[in-house]
Amino acid sequence: KKRTPRGPFDYTDGAADQEISLNRARKAFEDIEFQPHVLRDVSKADLSTDLFGKSMKLPLGIAPTGFTRMMNTEGEVAAVQVAQKYGAPFCLSTMGTTSIEKISLNAPEGSNWFQLYLW
Repeated sequence: KKRTPRGPFDYTDGAADQEISLNRARKAFEDIEFQPHVLRDVSKADLSTDLFGKSMKLPLGIAPTGFTRMMNTEGEVAAVQVAQKYGAPFCLSTMGTTSIEKISLNAPEGSNWFQLYLW
């Protein structure tokens, strides 16, 4: 917080409107209870999952984030390259700071998505 200008910090730290979705997500996360299972063979753990008929190596993806390059100059380009490397989907925000074409050029084999806001 000390090193980031107020505008970019507030944008990254906050959530939309009354932060209802943020509060719900935090509550859902707080309700998760860790239940350890010890002495299990995890040498062949498979994290892959099918998503819309396509196999993904990880059960997670990189969600759309607007103004990404405000926080890091590499922004969406770095994120989409990591997603492609690890076999996870990447979603470019309508408020992204990189073009769809540049995303495609930097991760041509990735599972690249686009979040469309209709204004």
